[in-house]
Amino acid sequence: MTLALDASNIRAGGGLAHLQELIAHAEPEQFGFKRVILWAPASTLEKIPDRPWLAKDEQPLLNRGLPWRMYWVWRHLPRLARKHSDILFGLCANPVDFHPYVTICQNQLPFAPKERRRYGWSAMRLRLEVLSQTQKKAFREADGVIFLSQASQEEIRQQVATLQDKPTRVVPHGLNRRFETLSKVGEEESKSSFRLLYVSIIDVYKHQWHLAEAVLQLAAEGLPVALDLIGPAYPPALRRLRAALARYPKQPAVVQYHGAVPYEDIHRFYQQADMLAFASSCETFGMILLEAMASGKPVLASDIPVNREHLGASGFYFDPEDVSSIKRAIRAVLTNREAAREKGRQAQERARAFTWERTAAETFAFLEEISADFR
Repeated sequence: MTLALDASNIRAGGGLAHLQELIAHAEPEQFGFKRVILWAPASTLEKIPDRPWLAKDEQPLLNRGLPWRMYWVWRHLPRLARKHSDILFGLCANPVDFHPYVTICQNQLPFAPKERRRYGWSAMRLRLEVLSQTQKKAFREADGVIFLSQASQEEIRQQVATLQDKPTRVVPHGLNRRFETLSKVGEEESKSSFRLLYVSIIDVYKHQWHLAEAVLQLAAEGLPVALDLIGPAYPPALRRLRAALARYPKQPAVVQYHGAVPYEDIHRFYQQADMLAFASSCETFGMILLEAMASGKPVLASDIPVNREHLGASGFYFDPEDVSSIKRAIRAVLTNREAAREKGRQAQERARAFTWERTAAETFAFLEEISADFR
């Protein structure tokens, strides 16, 4: 059999990392696929590892703007899939007139009305409203859907009724082992401050300003705590963060925003941190949370279902929109360090269950199951 992959809109971020790891760890021949065709922009194809069974097929329209890529999906993708493949796996959740078709949910924002409203009347809000409709259509029409977490699946099943009777599979992401570090017991006692790290885009649903205010207030109360923020920024959210920092002019060094850092260098910041935070109010999976868990350091996380699913009882939870709640979680780490270290070890052990080998095998097994129904 020949499997085709639609990666027409994948260019960077978590979608690209997932595609890279999936290709790197897949053994498709074990599941009956002798050939895999990948359709993606040239900038994406050059970042994908070569495999003997993989054909990278550059489509010129995919190197152009979004309208041209949408046109390619509508006009050319069904024809190419019918001509060259036995099953299509859509990594972008595009509606496609082809069967058998399996897609994957990698973005929860289109299915979270409260989170969409945070963007007000903006181009981003319009984009998410459009995605809400197109991805629901894709899930209704697909022959199978992969979710990254039980929490994501349950939320979207409530909005797309046909998913109740459709084959679905929860296949979590894996973990790059370079994020595993040995947390040395007692080494932080010699530090002048305890550094809290939050790696994520500065965005309206990530709540960096609330975390920053909590840290700044604790520092003003005399606790030796500081915050490092890493990630690119959505401009309106960055303005909100800067406004929060401006309210504490006497503590300019307590919160440091480092901007975007190359993915291959981020693990070094994890190694230097004393505790990790993840304050998002909407996630499909939470790769950043998993990387934080792998570090072996205490993890503070927003109290949302997907975080509970993965972190379990090994984290310190808070309401990401309540500064007082965040302060209590940080205090819990600082005032009971041995218990915090033990939770960090437990979180690291939970993270070890997430491997890209498992992700690739379960993905291709599901694709094989769906294709068998059409033989």
